[in-house]
Amino acid sequence: MARYKAILLDFYGTLVQEDDPVLETIIQQIGALTPVENAVADIRRRWWHLMGQMCLDAHGDNFLTQREIELRSLQQVLDEFKVDLDPVELCASIFRNWQCPQPYPDAAAFVRELALPVCIVSNIDDDDIKSAIRVNGWIFPMIVTSEGCRAYKPRPEMFEAALRLLDVGPAEVLHAGDSLGSDVAGAQRCGIDIAWLNRRSRPLPSIPPTVVALSFVDVLSWIDP
Repeated sequence: MARYKAILLDFYGTLVQEDDPVLETIIQQIGALTPVENAVADIRRRWWHLMGQMCLDAHGDNFLTQREIELRSLQQVLDEFKVDLDPVELCASIFRNWQCPQPYPDAAAFVRELALPVCIVSNIDDDDIKSAIRVNGWIFPMIVTSEGCRAYKPRPEMFEAALRLLDVGPAEVLHAGDSLGSDVAGAQRCGIDIAWLNRRSRPLPSIPPTVVALSFVDVLSWIDP
């Protein structure tokens, strides 16, 4: 018998691959043009910090879409490192990747074999995830996005919306995701069990997740022991 009544499922970095290679190409472009010497690592850290902080600050009346955050954070990086490039042109490749991401090799089998109701819970804009789901041939009747909730994980709004859609309580679901900051921390704060997709064998956080999964095979084994 399954341990849970339903599954909450992160999308980017969990079912499909992140945009890290696309971001790295842009970072290298900026690094090649900035007058600041040996700046690539600083550019990478600064952009990551800005995006993360903007997501944390973007909720309610102060909400910004993921595309707006990407553009604003990149513009600030370009200004700080004195590089004259167009953030709209640079972000075009990021946005294409969001709409047509590559699935992880084990994702299709997991979606096919999972018998429980699923709700996608993703820090992304509505149109981008709808496109990404469609091009991968999946159907998910229940989707919760940051744009729809006007808040980002790890804040509780998205998890709470998913529970309402599924009509279940926090103790009745498992959330599967790859991000320590968004998925693990967010689910734990809401009292939801978390399966951490740790595909790169990263060190455990100070508060361990419910289960550490190297692939979706481990998640299925945990759901149906």
